[in-house]
Amino acid sequence: MSQNESNFFKGYIGQKRCVSILRAHIEGAIQHNQPMVHLGLAGPSGYGKSQLSECLARALGTNFLPFWATPTSKRWQLAKHIAQVKQHDFVMIDEAHNLGGVGGAAEVLYKCTDPEHPQVPLVEENRIVENSWVDLPKFTLILCSDNLGLLPKAAIERLCLRLVLERYSEDEMRQIVGHYASTMNLLLSPQSQRLLGNAAKGSPRRVRMLLQSLQVCSDKTDEQISKVAVKRHLEQLGFDDDLLQQPERNYLGVLGRRGGFVALETLALQIGVDPVTLRRDIEPFLIHKELISVESRGRTLSAKGVDYVHSRRLAI
Repeated sequence: MSQNESNFFKGYIGQKRCVSILRAHIEGAIQHNQPMVHLGLAGPSGYGKSQLSECLARALGTNFLPFWATPTSKRWQLAKHIAQVKQHDFVMIDEAHNLGGVGGAAEVLYKCTDPEHPQVPLVEENRIVENSWVDLPKFTLILCSDNLGLLPKAAIERLCLRLVLERYSEDEMRQIVGHYASTMNLLLSPQSQRLLGNAAKGSPRRVRMLLQSLQVCSDKTDEQISKVAVKRHLEQLGFDDDLLQQPERNYLGVLGRRGGFVALETLALQIGVDPVTLRRDIEPFLIHKELISVESRGRTLSAKGVDYVHSRRLAI
């Protein structure tokens, strides 16, 4: 193996429960010279599912083969990608819920994950040759999604582990800001790190984006950037004192004006974004702040949300 066991998750901050479980399984795989078990990683976009998957491949010293699924992904595209695997490799499918149900690309996974005789459909000239199969070495499949429940039950049942990534604490987000800032040679005060961590709203991916923006706009990157400078930059990006941005304020304003429960599709139409973006990028922070309630009947303001909207006159 190419790495000392203590370095499996070097540079990965947070998700202690998931990391502990994965460490035990990867150590067992090494000890018994077996592939890591198939697993699913669920959690909001930007929480580090891809990075965590790469850590596992690095631990075994094998190849990491990512595949980004879209609603237009074809069965032959996924089959061709999986056919590349070598012994104990890792295939990570991000946005796996896009693979669809019956007749969708997800059906390619069923024989691929057979514990005794994994196979993948034969692909010729960008099409699957029916009833023709290619034997595969044993490998590890990782399905990543913010909603694994949209995958067919048959695909989910083939995953030995199903882990849900937890929201990062404020201190973990500060550490993540400090880690990425050091790789970009940005000097930030502890207060600046905490403010940027809070603005990223639990997403390490947003941390990188905010730091890249700050780096481009900073006059000097060889001096420590103060909290005042960071706050001014966030204001330029549309953050208010509560670290809400315009789409989130619009969301709350629509709920305040309409009252009661509002369907997701109606909200998306009113705000001007698609329902997926609304659910994935806007709602998580509002739910975390206990400003909204999401139920089968739709979305509505919580008591705290009603006070917030009225105090800031967002419903006008």
